[in-house]
Amino acid sequence: MVTTKKGKGDVKVDISTITRMGTIGIRPPSPTMSQYGQLYAAAAREDLASGKPPRYFFWNDLETVDRIAAGEEGYYDLPINGRIWLGNAPRFDEMFGNSYSSQHNISVSGGTEKSNFRISAGYDENVGGLKVADDSADRYNFSINYGVDISDKLSLNTNISYLHNKFSGPTSGLARRRLHGMHLYSRLITPMDNIMQILGVLILQAIETQ
Repeated sequence: MVTTKKGKGDVKVDISTITRMGTIGIRPPSPTMSQYGQLYAAAAREDLASGKPPRYFFWNDLETVDRIAAGEEGYYDLPINGRIWLGNAPRFDEMFGNSYSSQHNISVSGGTEKSNFRISAGYDENVGGLKVADDSADRYNFSINYGVDISDKLSLNTNISYLHNKFSGPTSGLARRRLHGMHLYSRLITPMDNIMQILGVLILQAIETQ
């Protein structure tokens, strides 16, 4: 926070720190592996019953979808994705968690009967609840205020301020679709796993939109 307060009297130093933590309240529904497969298999069978060819996308055939519906964890040989591991994973908990923020401020102020000054600086750190990518915002601020009474009718005030914001976060690939379909894939374990999972999300998203 940039402030324009002025100091008077003896030199005074103020230091303050505020820390906050946020938790997720209402969680969106996310299907399990079996629920996803059961709905997919039911839709495929409806298409077959009406004489329409089912759209399996990268799941290849009904046999594969039935394995998913049965909650069968293990390796699946798919024509597009190759040999991959499918399994139940707490996707929401792996993607999202608590958010944190902290605010740190320091100021030095003082003055005499005819002049006053105040110098202040602050740093705000905000970390979002997204775990699989950097989701943060940092703010830096600095200000100098100086005032002097030249005469009973004339005074001079100077205010110099600096503010810098830094934002970091993903631009795409982590929409609600990731909770509804990617829960099938293996648990995120290492940073490299995180990278490979995100690359897989982007590839599958491109395939699904074709």
